[in-house]
Amino acid sequence: SVEALMGLATAEIKLGRAQAALPLLDRAFVVASNQKSPALLVSQVHYNRACAEVALGQNEQAIGSLKNAVKLGGAATY
Repeated sequence: SVEALMGLATAEIKLGRAQAALPLLDRAFVVASNQKSPALLVSQVHYNRACAEVALGQNEQAIGSLKNAVKLGGAATY
């Protein structure tokens, strides 16, 4: 599920393995799309991706991910 993938990704980020979180979040996007998940849930995936990107020093990408999260209703899961 999207929630399970986000949970795994969040754990990876918190353990200092943000690079490992990115493929999990990519999978979460695919699952969310296939399940036609609510916008707020997709927003949370974008937010978590921004957290991973910041941890990796990818600040410009993180800003884009945060903008996407806000467009979809905002999120705060990490």
